Amino acid sequence: MLRKEQNDLVTQTGPGTPMGQLFRCYWLPALMADELPENECPPVRLKILSERLLAFRDTDGRYGLIDEFCAHRGVSLWFGRNEEHGLRCPYHGWKYDVNGQCVDVPSEPVESGFCSKVKLKSYPLVKRGPVLWTYMGPPDKQPPLPEWEFAIVPPEQTFLSKRFQESNWLQAMEGGIDSSHVSFLHRGDLHSDPLFKGAKGNEYNLADMKPYLGGGAAGRPLYRRPPQRRERQLLLADHAVGDADFHHDPAACRSSDSRPLLDPDRRRALLGLDL
Repeated sequence: MLRKEQNDLVTQTGPGTPMGQLFRCYWLPALMADELPENECPPVRLKILSERLLAFRDTDGRYGLIDEFCAHRGVSLWFGRNEEHGLRCPYHGWKYDVNGQCVDVPSEPVESGFCSKVKLKSYPLVKRGPVLWTYMGPPDKQPPLPEWEFAIVPPEQTFLSKRFQESNWLQAMEGGIDSSHVSFLHRGDLHSDPLFKGAKGNEYNLADMKPYLGGGAAGRPLYRRPPQRRERQLLLADHAVGDADFHHDPAACRSSDSRPLLDPDRRRALLGLDL
């Protein structure tokens, strides 16, 4: 059992915390692309790494991820109007583009240049596959866009789901790795939980309560597994994102069969190997 100060050290992910700095080194899944289905659709509130943010899609189809609250009086822009290339606050009409830049203040003359002095915090938001990703770290250290297989193969070769889980990221990761508890704790939910619903692995989890098959290399046991690839435990910074009180699990992904997700040459190229 960890002491409180140790637990806080590894679970707190807000700005300025050690683990928050680590997570901000990566592109993170923010939400599913179908949550912003069309231009000028309603914005979506979300909380990532203890920051309250707002995602929206403007008139030109550009994605934006900005501070949820208006710089003027702190009103939530979730109540705002997504119109004419920006998000307009309903209180005094201040308007922001996808980069958080204020572009209109109705009570100020255009020639005053007041708008140029007002900018909300913002992060890039890009679509890769069916997921919208964001990078929340220093701009000069932004890594290349995600090249995970599930984000670039045809949709029929992947299964993605989203759910909210009341835990911190470390608890969520530990539970994801601990597959042996699924047959007992979650067997009643396997056909309804979006993380498991429709997965081929349900047959294994429901049928085999004691999957020990004998000794393996160096005395390790062997386990029978279905033709299924789970990547969640390998993508820590992408699939266990949240603060110490709330875990945001935007995209638990797995392939649905035993086919290779990518041909060997494509896989090697993505890994930076010589062909």
